[in-house]
Amino acid sequence: APPTCPSPIVLTCDAGTDSSSLSGPDAQNAIDLYSCVEWDYAGPEVVYSFTPTEDGDVRASIAFDGTLADLDLLVVGDLGGDCDPDGCVAASDSVDSAESVLWTVTAGTSYYVVVDGVEGATGAFDLVLDCTVDADGDGVGVDDDSDDADPFQCSDTDTDGCDDCAN
Repeated sequence: APPTCPSPIVLTCDAGTDSSSLSGPDAQNAIDLYSCVEWDYAGPEVVYSFTPTEDGDVRASIAFDGTLADLDLLVVGDLGGDCDPDGCVAASDSVDSAESVLWTVTAGTSYYVVVDGVEGATGAFDLVLDCTVDADGDGVGVDDDSDDADPFQCSDTDTDGCDDCAN
């Protein structure tokens, strides 16, 4: 069988912004379904490959004109050197003009970041890969109670080394 993702664009942590389009030369039309979402993705997608050199959290984000297209951002695993749409790692499928996914990576493991249009939608987008992210974005700890607060609040469950908190 031919590869599902024959020519992914290689991403690195310090690459900056990649501008592309689902109607441009980087688009392919090989994936219609993903295991983590229930939308129909019949139509083109742009696929990126990413192999981190360190373990940690990574955020991929796209921005596009949401009035013209409904584009989604998906991360799928590796299946022997090819992408695996049945092995979804993360997905963002809102109807906003920006999508963002955060996932935990393992050094040396390949991931495929896919920009795909719902029901064949196409459009231009800008993609950014950020490898310097904490899960709550504040630079320390993990906001495991999802309150977007400083992880050193003693009332939170996300205290990370808070020696002044009474237990």
